[in-house]
Formats: sequence, structure tokens, C-alpha cells
Amino acid sequence: MKPQISSSNLPMALDRTFASRSARSSAVALAALLGCALFVVGLLTPAPAAAQSFPVPTNCTDDLGGANDPSGDGQKDLTQFCVEEGDGLPYDLHTKWNWDETIIKGGNTADACSLYDTDGDGFANLAVCVTIDSPNNNSPAELVETRLFMCGDDRPDNCTSPANQINVCTGGETCLSDADCPAGETCAGIGAGGEFNTKCEVSQQDNTEPGRGDPFPDGDDAPVDTEALCWVDLDEFNGAATATLIDACSYPSSSPTSSASDCIVFTECTQDSDCADDGNQCTAEVCDTTINACKTISEPEGTDCGNPGDGQCDAQDTCDGAGSCVDRLEPSGTNCGNPGDGVCDLQDTCDGSGTCDDNVEPTTTSCRADAGECDVEEVCDGAGSCPADAFEPSGTFCGSPGDNLCDLQDTCDGSGVCQDNSIPGCFPTETELSVEVDTTCPALMGDGCGDLAGTEVAIFGLLSVFPADTAVIPDTCDTS
Repeated sequence: MKPQISSSNLPMALDRTFASRSARSSAVALAALLGCALFVVGLLTPAPAAAQSFPVPTNCTDDLGGANDPSGDGQKDLTQFCVEEGDGLPYDLHTKWNWDETIIKGGNTADACSLYDTDGDGFANLAVCVTIDSPNNNSPAELVETRLFMCGDDRPDNCTSPANQINVCTGGETCLSDADCPAGETCAGIGAGGEFNTKCEVSQQDNTEPGRGDPFPDGDDAPVDTEALCWVDLDEFNGAATATLIDACSYPSSSPTSSASDCIVFTECTQDSDCADDGNQCTAEVCDTTINACKTISEPEGTDCGNPGDGQCDAQDTCDGAGSCVDRLEPSGTNCGNPGDGVCDLQDTCDGSGTCDDNVEPTTTSCRADAGECDVEEVCDGAGSCPADAFEPSGTFCGSPGDNLCDLQDTCDGSGVCQDNSIPGCFPTETELSVEVDTTCPALMGDGCGDLAGTEVAIFGLLSVFPADTAVIPDTCDTS
């Protein structure tokens, strides 16, 4: 089983590095360069696209030679290639390239290959090749056959000898399954499924969808191009563990060992400055003076590329050493942003996707304990703050419940204090008192209170109704 593959988008050249499969020790990397060329002339509306069961890659690189290259032979002109990583189940690469023309005239065929480097030297180790033609010389180009090759690892622009085709019948015909072979023959190189997983489709597309159609407004038949869409299973190429897509080129014949007619990125050279930059920060275009050809090599692992990051959760992107710029993110839980107050506002942390999350306690978290009968507990407001200290409302019962007229129920004062509501100078029981009353009587006694002088009266409750200097209270009273 092959695990999921991760990669990052690159601005022009579409390099991809694939995570290691369970059956492989290294990652499958894909540096974005795919090219191909074909013969086509005439302008027509796009034919309906074939039903697709796989994604169409949208990370694209336009022909570095520009529109209508090579001049005067549009049937060999390639305009663009695109590539995306697959999930390895079973496809490792989704690739696409465009021919500028939509009809192949004159009884010709058009041939092109995508070329892959598996050992990091910038030369082709394997190739996926497609032949197309127009059956009645005036109809949209169609797929004729798909050919898969192991290459000699000598050049970046073709599949040099020994170029061993791996999908052939025992009699030599091209095949993708036993059903493609004459009776009594079988298709070599296929697995237990009875057919190759690697396959290609051909259709005409305009530019109404991302990554499709002619990228050059002044190209032949613009905005329509002929498109070869391929899905590649690297297991079928002798179990290649690592593959970097280095270019796609068109050829004058079905042999990928012939000299390239047009490539998306390849150029001849005598020095490095002759080699066009493909726009990929994780590859370098250098001149191999032994063959006078530009080739693409990977920048060292750890080379800065892409997004410089924000210094917190999104780190500086770096090259993986196989031609891909990897989006570097801090792991989930890494501290960032606000350190918090340790109560309702917690330390912010990275979410693992490049974002610093604001972490706060929920509204169920206590942030200030209840300090007594007249205090209340405060809980976090859910926005990182603990509310101001609050108290029980004034009049809330607290403390002593009281027992009679003199000792009343204690109550909160609204500021967190339980106040004593006993009445000063009040006797808790009925008491008969001997009181000497002078002529100065409390108003509440009414007229004739002076007649009470020297008498014993029963007083209930408040003694303070009498002036302090006129009330004489014995130590004890006998109420009988």
C-alpha cells in the first residue's frame, strides 16, 4: 500500500516530492517539467472532453520558447505542461501537456514523451510517450497508443539507448493489457490486475478551466489545444522509488531516442547563462558542456524557497533536496502569540496548519471563587476575561436567622458583607421593670405619664424609649 503524498505548489516549474510508500524507502519526488510536441493545423471548436475519473493537474509551466515554437511547424509545437502529485494508490503522478494544433494533417502522427529523472543527475531514466493522429485528416486528434520506457540516463531531452519499452506483447506490439495483444500472446510487465495502471487520454480543450487550453492568446487554434492527460504508477517502472519530472518533448517519430523537435524547458547551451530559468526556486538550470545541453538539478535540502513565513506558526519554506519547495509549518501545540494571563486567557498555540489559535477558557471555567455568604463565584466570559467581582444583592439572607423581635435575620449589604440586624438595647424576653419616672416623660407615654413615678411597669422590647437618666433597672425582677 502506498501512503498519501504531500507537496507544495511552485510558481512555474511544478516540482513535487512524494512521501515514502510502505513498500519503498524514499519519497517519490516530481520536479515540474513536462513537455511534448505534435503536428496540428487548423482552427476548430473544442471537442467534448472525455469523461475523467482522475483529477486534471493545474500546476502548469508554459513553453519557455513562447507561442508558435518551433516557428513554421505547429504540429510539433508544445505549449504547456502541468503536473500534480497522486496519492500513490496507485497513481504517483497526474501529468498533462498540450500540443498547439488540434488536427494532424497529411496522414502524419504526432509523438511526444514526458521524461523523468530517478537518480538526481538531471537525465531521463524513464518516459511516458503518446502518439496521436487525425483519422480522416480533418478531425480532432485522437490517441493512437501509449508507450512506457526505461531510458539510458544520458540526456535531459530524450530517452537515450538503451530505451527499453516495458509495455509490449510477446510479439513486440504495444499493449496495456493482454487484450491488446494478438491471440496467443500476452502483454509483458503487467501485474496481477492483468493490465497496466499507467494510462493516457487525449482530447481538445479550451481555456475555460484552470490549466487547460492554449496558454498563448496568439497560438495556433487559440484558445483550443490538444491535450494529453496521463496518470503514472511508478511501480510499473521497475519499482522506481524517486522520480523527478524534468521535461516533455516532441519527436519526429515514435522513437523517443530521436532528437527532440520541441521541449517545454530544454535548450542547447555552451554555458549556464544560456539555460532559461524555469521559475522553480528548488531547481537550477545548468549547462552540461559534455553534451551542450541544459539540464535541471535540485537545490540542496534546506534551501530557502516559497513563503518566508510569519515567524510564528508558518515557518520559512525550504527545498527538500529533490526539487520541491515544502510548506514548513510549526506542529500543532507550538506556543505562539499571546502568552495569556493563566486564568481565562490561555497561551495561544499553533494549529498545525499555519494559524495561531487564540486559546481562552470556556464560560464554565471558574475564575474567582465564592468568598463567603454574600459573595458569588465568577466564571470566564468565553472571550479571555474574568468579570469584575460581584456580590449577592442587598437584602439576601445570611448569617444568623434571628430568634425574636430583638435579633432579626442578618442580610447582605450588597458589597459582600453580611450585616448583623440585632436591635441595640433590646431585651430578648418579657421583663417587668421598676422605673422611676420624672416629669420629663417620653412623648410616646402620652399624657399623665408622671403618675407612673415609683411604680412597677412591665416593659416589652425596647428600654430605650425611656431617657437613660430616668430608668432604673434592678439587677433582677420578680414577675410573679
